[in-house]
Amino acid sequence: MKNKRLTELDGLRGIAALAVVLFHYIYHYDNIYGHSFAVSELFRFGYYGVHLFFIVSGFVIYWTISKSKNSFDFIWSRFSRLYPVFWAALSITFLSLLFFSLPGREKEIGTFLMNITMVHEYFNYSHIDGVYWTLTLELAFYFWICLIFYLGKLDEIEKILIFWVITATILTFETLGLNIDKRIGKFFLLDYIELFSAGICFYKYKTSSYTNWTNTLLLVSSIALFLSYPLITALGLFSFFIIFLLVVTNRVPILGNRFIVYVGTVSYSLYLIHQNIGYLIIHGFYKANFNPIFGIAVALLVSFTLAHLLTNLVEQPSLKALRRISH
Repeated sequence: MKNKRLTELDGLRGIAALAVVLFHYIYHYDNIYGHSFAVSELFRFGYYGVHLFFIVSGFVIYWTISKSKNSFDFIWSRFSRLYPVFWAALSITFLSLLFFSLPGREKEIGTFLMNITMVHEYFNYSHIDGVYWTLTLELAFYFWICLIFYLGKLDEIEKILIFWVITATILTFETLGLNIDKRIGKFFLLDYIELFSAGICFYKYKTSSYTNWTNTLLLVSSIALFLSYPLITALGLFSFFIIFLLVVTNRVPILGNRFIVYVGTVSYSLYLIHQNIGYLIIHGFYKANFNPIFGIAVALLVSFTLAHLLTNLVEQPSLKALRRISH
């Protein structure tokens, strides 16, 4: 694929990252600790930046698996991408919480050690940083995609996902009253599989490898949104599908904006590092009786600085070094 298309993906990541950060610093902080100013309900929708990340993930992971020589090649690719910078961000966040006070966010060393695995939630250990809940889902998605690849069923991915999306939608109907264990729900991606599936469809559209099964999967995934979410939320998520379709046909040039692309480039590090460290800073400004708007601004500055450093000093160097090992 052309570099321009990669740039547009970074643009989508950048928008998703900014939405999530603003959601945490303004809306979510207000829910947990309370801001001294009125917070608009519009900031609540920043939460759905995570859902945009899941669509992007579906696109990128299918792209990665389609280029992988074998299952180990895929696993090593994902490990080298996710874990080194995660360990760095995890350590910085844990030490920050250890040395500075943030009510209700302190964690034990045992929890930190389990978080290193990134599968800690399956063993009932809490997250060092709240945003890590999405990593549980990402790893589950990687596992299933890798299994499908290993079994030689990648050519039938749309058929598998159509069945999966329909089953997940039925199982999560509130009217059924099924009490599915949260960990099982995450492992089988019951609440989010339609988003990952849509991302795979968009990859196939972008590479002109789609079939009628691809169209059917996207239709089923779209219907699942309206059956699983309130109407306004479903419309918002469906708009992500439309935006992605525009992206794959190169009709969203604004996503090539340098700042948005930069945010997309550091988005994984920014996502990992911003929440609790940002809360520490905002909380500190409140304790010192400073204007909380300045606190939010400083939290943004610190988070972006750390994300830039993590990306350039940890994420990219470790990615190159580890991938050289496998070749």
